[in-house]
Amino acid sequence: MKKAMHRFFSRTLLALLAAGVVAVTGTTVTACQAKQPAIATPPPGPTVAGPLPGVAGRLLFAKYNELWSLELGTAKLEKMVAFQEQSFVGWPAVSPDGKLVAFSLYRPGRTPQELGGSDLFVMSATGSDRRMVLAHDTPGSSLSEPAWAAGSAGLYFTRRGLDGSARIERIGLDGAGRTPLVPNAQSPAVAPDGSRMLYLTTNPKTSSQLLWTAGVDGTGAKTLVTDQDFTLLGFPRFAPDSKRVAFVAVGGPTPPAKPASLPSGRALPGGLLELPPAYAHGVPWDLWVINTDGTGLKRLTEMGGDSPVPAWSPDGQRIALAMEFGIYLVDLIGSPPLLVAEDFTTGGVTWLPR
Repeated sequence: MKKAMHRFFSRTLLALLAAGVVAVTGTTVTACQAKQPAIATPPPGPTVAGPLPGVAGRLLFAKYNELWSLELGTAKLEKMVAFQEQSFVGWPAVSPDGKLVAFSLYRPGRTPQELGGSDLFVMSATGSDRRMVLAHDTPGSSLSEPAWAAGSAGLYFTRRGLDGSARIERIGLDGAGRTPLVPNAQSPAVAPDGSRMLYLTTNPKTSSQLLWTAGVDGTGAKTLVTDQDFTLLGFPRFAPDSKRVAFVAVGGPTPPAKPASLPSGRALPGGLLELPPAYAHGVPWDLWVINTDGTGLKRLTEMGGDSPVPAWSPDGQRIALAMEFGIYLVDLIGSPPLLVAEDFTTGGVTWLPR
């Protein structure tokens, strides 16, 4: 019952984030409704499995109307920010210099009949100095999935309308210079070296996703991952070296075989747990990496999890994966994923260097 309720709240909150247009899996679902449902009060904080000596940095993740910080080396957990009830924070993204965090904040309308919307914010990496960069421009629209320009000079983001439209835009941190870049696209990511950007589009014939790469101004676009083998793609992220890309996907060239039974996780050093295969009730997603030249496509997990969002470690050796009921660390050499926090996460994760 508890997981079923969590799953219900997850779907409701993600819909509210887009204020009527949901894009969790890379597709859009129109949900026009004049009366907005209430959001439940967040339950207590996460259960942390234990410290991970030798792993530097902090994970910053979203949960309902809160942002939480987990220092991996010490397992220190703290609630950094809590916004007003019935708001929803999502898609935290740390700046290249590690000093700022961008995020999207959904806030309801002033009356039950008035549609709210999602705005772009930035704050310091400590949670202070929060300020709005750009407000949504029409009732029910959303500005979400912020991605930093190289040099922390500005933000790329997805602008969604209540009609289901989506496009990628760019804005300066002072709110000036708003520029539409790519129509019919979403989920931008920018290479740390400033060379390229990534984004998702939808194949109009099959409704499946494509992963494209282009110049940071949107020109010179070409396909990096096609829908030939994948049904859905989501949340592309450049590695710190700008040479690799992590993304989540449904399907793939070598789909995993479902085991006859689902074993329990076993204890690992430091109080961590080895993640057992988890074939979720929702659409089964897994984590993949690929080189930016299109070679080296590799599946990193066979978890079949719900709504995963990846974040690279600053050294490029690991990837944090925030899923509906926990956050895991995945390395690139094939070791079992490690559960580091067991909780209901709702809006992504980012990896702060300190």
